[in-house]
Amino acid sequence: MKEVDNLIRKKESRKDRNLLKGAIDLHVHIDPDIQTPHRSQNGFECAFSMKEEGMRAVIFKPLGLPSTGMAYMVNLSIDDFLVFGAITLNRCVGGLNPIAVKHALVQGNGAKAVWFPTSDSVHHAKFFSKGSYPFVEGYSKGLVKDRKEVFKKAYDLIRIKPEDAVVVFKNGNLVDKAKEIIDIVIEADVILGLGHMSVGEAFQFTEIANLHGAKKIVIPHPNWKVMDYSLKEMKKLAEMGAFLEFCSSGCEPQQYVSHGITPLDPNDIAVYIKNIGVEHCIMSTDSGMFSVPIPAESMRTFIALLLDAGIKEDEIDIMVRKNPAKLLNIN
Repeated sequence: MKEVDNLIRKKESRKDRNLLKGAIDLHVHIDPDIQTPHRSQNGFECAFSMKEEGMRAVIFKPLGLPSTGMAYMVNLSIDDFLVFGAITLNRCVGGLNPIAVKHALVQGNGAKAVWFPTSDSVHHAKFFSKGSYPFVEGYSKGLVKDRKEVFKKAYDLIRIKPEDAVVVFKNGNLVDKAKEIIDIVIEADVILGLGHMSVGEAFQFTEIANLHGAKKIVIPHPNWKVMDYSLKEMKKLAEMGAFLEFCSSGCEPQQYVSHGITPLDPNDIAVYIKNIGVEHCIMSTDSGMFSVPIPAESMRTFIALLLDAGIKEDEIDIMVRKNPAKLLNIN
């Protein structure tokens, strides 16, 4: 028994597990979602497993319908842990739909993040129209035909052509509905998420949002292959006041299978963070896929990877606790 007790104490004293306590994940995908073998946990399972590890809060980030209803129900069943909902302006909610945003902001406990289009953005659609998904014609690695059948219904919905994507910029200018939504988000004092934009769109959007008075701009996984912003570009966006959200899922082998792209190197992420400054960075997981560790473990692994890559404990504390808490107004 003494040996077992020593092992338990050793586990509890590890730096990664200590930093996991009180951590907040702003980017997790959960069930209910599109009916495929895709998500690792439903909202209840995710929240309770995070609480068990001592984490503090999570945002359920949807690709389809708002997650505010699920967040509300989970909050009713859990103590000493906070679950927040969000809305993503993909086609499922009507794209740039101000009424849908206003509704999400008052449903249940209210959305704490409004994300511009992700899988339905023009930039995302253009990238994957090149044939990078293993579910499209021309990709021959692995059991592509078998997987295409499993995912067919889901990807008929979320694999779109650029001409069918949600338009945020028209003729090089931010559309009026986007500006209206920016104002709604600013008034609600919640996170304004850019979604999957090209770097040029990100600069223009951030500049306009700043002019409107935005203080909580978050750019998701700017280093992910779909976005592929340079360090110079990320630094400039940080100087403009945006938070750069680095995610663990981009480092997972799952990137090969789900997207047909090379996983990211955690050492590169460490370099980006050091150059940008932790005060402008957030660590999230973008997890929830069944082929990666569950969200709580994904966060622990990400913390451990960045510790190994040279990021200091106090720097991780800022990125997993302090910056997310500030954005959620739960300091």
